[in-house]
Amino acid sequence: MLSLGFEVRSIAIDVILPVGISFYTFQSMSYTIDVYHGKTKPERNVIDYLAFVSFFPQLMAGPIERAHHMLPQFRSQRVFNPTLAADGCRQILWGVAKKMVIADNLAAPVQVAFSNPSSLSGADLALGVFLFAFQIYCDFSAYSDIALGLARLLGFDLMRNFAYPYFSQSVGEFWRRWHISLSTWFRDYVYFPLGGNRGSRFMQVRNVLVTFTISGLWHGAAWTYVLWGFMNGLALIPALFLKAANDKGAKATDVPGGPNLIPSLGIFIRMVGTFIFICVTWAFFRAATISDAMMILRRIAMLAPAEGSVSPMLTVPNVPNLIGAVFGLLLIEWVCRAHQHPLAALSKFPRPVRWVVYTALIWLTAISGTLAAGQFIYFQF
Repeated sequence: MLSLGFEVRSIAIDVILPVGISFYTFQSMSYTIDVYHGKTKPERNVIDYLAFVSFFPQLMAGPIERAHHMLPQFRSQRVFNPTLAADGCRQILWGVAKKMVIADNLAAPVQVAFSNPSSLSGADLALGVFLFAFQIYCDFSAYSDIALGLARLLGFDLMRNFAYPYFSQSVGEFWRRWHISLSTWFRDYVYFPLGGNRGSRFMQVRNVLVTFTISGLWHGAAWTYVLWGFMNGLALIPALFLKAANDKGAKATDVPGGPNLIPSLGIFIRMVGTFIFICVTWAFFRAATISDAMMILRRIAMLAPAEGSVSPMLTVPNVPNLIGAVFGLLLIEWVCRAHQHPLAALSKFPRPVRWVVYTALIWLTAISGTLAAGQFIYFQF
């Protein structure tokens, strides 16, 4: 427009949205839809309804609760249960430790890896993607642990939101174990209304792709999120045709990888393969643009060298310790995976053993935790 003698400037519209607005909206929508279809009776007590849609432990980032599960808990009289309260405190402690010791400390190397990927080697970028997988997991599952623990202290039972997803043997199982409340929300209110697994194969494929693409768009109005969702949807399509045996009947409550302490070679290969694919999709989720994500994956595949003589990743403090912490977390979760959270496995141990572990976690969090305010990643969605 300069050739016409005037200039048109783009207008940026900045809207201040309340924290957790998407989770609040999804919970309200599920109530409205369930009432409309007759699955839930309308709540006549406005105080109970407002308490349901604004229950503070899970308001910011879930889990997204259903009316038929939560509203009866507000109506009933709650009596303090020391056993549940103790387990709630354990889960809060576990969540705080994961957030402060692992997730917040992983933010620095992950930022280095994704801020300027062209200067890093393929090995460093692979490490950055790997660390981001655990940053987002420890960050988000930590919030869920804290929310569930706080609810137990108040006498409420929130639905489980994470069930050791990185031990999944397929992408379908991963999405039954990751952010369970959101996955089931999209299943019940998007996938099933579209037709679900009824109709022709083409219709089933369409329903899966539409559902996962919308779930990607829910995370943000960016093509990286859309492609992330679409890729996960594509990965589920083979199961529609092959009906893989390891995917049949698997539930989030099942022990991932089976009950044996040492998994079979087949199970181990399927878990590693699933984790690698999930990491590939995380590259698109975290990268600023699709081209950046493609560059990261291309440099990883080609084992490209770093531009300089010293990798920027080496300048980030405590990276070896953080890698050790990640593998330590994996070991603890694998051994305790039959329980809802690792510290629940301590309930049968003698009191001195339990308190040694609790004290060690508190000191580890105080010494190694990032004391600066670190916002939860999912607060932005």
